[in-house]
Amino acid sequence: MSEKPRVNLPSHDFFYTIEQVALILSVPESWLDKNIYFTGRMPDAAHRSKMVAINLAEQDQRPKWRISEREFTRWLARKGYKVIRS
Repeated sequence: MSEKPRVNLPSHDFFYTIEQVALILSVPESWLDKNIYFTGRMPDAAHRSKMVAINLAEQDQRPKWRISEREFTRWLARKGYKVIRS
């Protein structure tokens, strides 16, 4: 059985920006956008294979998309990553 890739995450609750998630995973944001379900922007239900991003901005402001630590770790596990808490 092959070893799962490891990702180090902080030990407290956190909301990641899309830029932070892309940096942690070393992937382009354009790739990540295809793997995110943006709540309130997409009419269909979130697919389990996608990370759920929520908008923390006020209604009349530019969106501030964030991914909760719980959602990020759920998605990482689904994709075969082993999460390491630092």
